[in-house]
Amino acid sequence: MPKKKKRVIKKKPKTVAKRKNKRTVKPKKETNLGWSVFSIVLIVAIIIILLVSLKPCDNCEEENETIPETPCEQRGFECMDSCSGDYFEVDLACGANKFCCEYIEPENNECKQEGESISVGEECCSGLEKASDCIPNVPCPVSLRYCILCGDGVCREHENRLNCPEDCNTSVCTNSGGFCLTTCPTEYGYAEVDLQCDRGVCCMAN
Repeated sequence: MPKKKKRVIKKKPKTVAKRKNKRTVKPKKETNLGWSVFSIVLIVAIIIILLVSLKPCDNCEEENETIPETPCEQRGFECMDSCSGDYFEVDLACGANKFCCEYIEPENNECKQEGESISVGEECCSGLEKASDCIPNVPCPVSLRYCILCGDGVCREHENRLNCPEDCNTSVCTNSGGFCLTTCPTEYGYAEVDLQCDRGVCCMAN
């Protein structure tokens, strides 16, 4: 018998499938919400602290009032319209139209009578007042004063139209701008004029 021919089946070569390059997508990182909230809270706290520190002072006016503003006040004295009574003028700057005044408490209970000179720390007796009999342009110690009885209608010694106008503006001399004095201080520009005075002579500034 003839031999059967074997059928040879050719196998196709296996083809290797090309792998496609797949793009790998990295997963997104999750944001740390905890740290973000903490940062916001911290920033808000810092802003609040800054606002509180910049808050205007409630007592600024009171503090400013107590701060001395003039050389007079810095030395513990007072700025006043005029120095009278137990207040004596001090040569320190005090602002426009103000005088630097020092209060000096009387040292004893002994009082000075009318017409007597009074020094720092002394007092006039009841019903009298301290006054300086200085007149313009004539040197006069500010601390030296006299006890006068002003208001009784009589222009006495140490009284003049400046320190006691109610008693010393009654004469022709004083009504004309002069001063009734014992003698005229001619060396300081005053001359005697023939005008009626309650006492002494009439002195006018040249």
